[in-house]
Amino acid sequence: MDIGSINEKPLINNGDYQNFVESETFEKGFKEHYYEHLLPLVRSYEIDRIAALKKSQSNKRKAIPFMILMPFFSFFLIFITEFNSNFFEPLIWANIAAYSALYAYIRRSLTQYSSSIKSQIFPLILKFLGNFEYLSENKKIKLDEYKKYNIIPHHSRSSCEDYIRGDYKSVNLELFEARLERRKKRGYYTVFSGLIIKLSVNKTFKGQTLIKTDKGFVGNWFSQAFNEFPRVHLEDPEFEKIFEVFSEDQVEARYLLTTSFMERLLEVRKIFKSDKMQCSFLDQSLLMLLPIDKDMFEPGPITEPEDFIDDSKNILREMNSIFNICDTLKLDMNTGL
Repeated sequence: MDIGSINEKPLINNGDYQNFVESETFEKGFKEHYYEHLLPLVRSYEIDRIAALKKSQSNKRKAIPFMILMPFFSFFLIFITEFNSNFFEPLIWANIAAYSALYAYIRRSLTQYSSSIKSQIFPLILKFLGNFEYLSENKKIKLDEYKKYNIIPHHSRSSCEDYIRGDYKSVNLELFEARLERRKKRGYYTVFSGLIIKLSVNKTFKGQTLIKTDKGFVGNWFSQAFNEFPRVHLEDPEFEKIFEVFSEDQVEARYLLTTSFMERLLEVRKIFKSDKMQCSFLDQSLLMLLPIDKDMFEPGPITEPEDFIDDSKNILREMNSIFNICDTLKLDMNTGL
């Protein structure tokens, strides 16, 4: 992020504020909520925003000399070790660690400000949608609780954030962003990055049914060979082309995956442009893994004046896309899927 220029004039007077314009149907009624819950906080956050930017610039000025001198110092160490090749790799990793630490030092005040927006402002925005709980901290999201669904990929480390829980049209909803990485010989590679969504299902079932992305003939053979549940063959050719289904109970799988539900699941896949979407029915709920390319639920640029309007519009838009999943899948219906 470029922090070279700062707008040092905070939004102090009411006349400086922009009006919240309800430009989308899902924003209807939010204008009043904005004036009551968010606008009174703009002044203090604007002061904090400018302070965070100034602190970051100050840290940047302190860090740049070290960043410039480090290559020369590294060359000096290589020289006095008489260009010993065994010294090269540790030195490279030491440089990476040092630059990472300096970068974190420069951004520390920005990160703290961003965290305050997520922990204090985002819950106020979500309050408009009903009784929703929001947690931004990684340590409070227990990924192990979702492993029983058997679609969480094997990973060596994980990073989770933006946990949201609440009710939408009688559907219990939980979601969070996750990045899962597997260790390789040198470093890590990403095995999943996107949304993990858990939705309640108004349909009674006892076993587990998995919906995985079709991997082609060879991939499907290995998948079936190492899957503890037998393969389920369904009547929808388009669905069969994209997904492969495994279940403890063949009859129950067909009971859950009706023709109309399969059509709606394909529609969700199309809406999110998620080619590797996976699902699991278990314990009267549906767990969905939706790989997506962008981070959701993030504050706006810290270099721009803060009035929470863009933050509000982004959160409402992103939550509306989640609600669309419930609407598309018709999970609020008491009979049938």
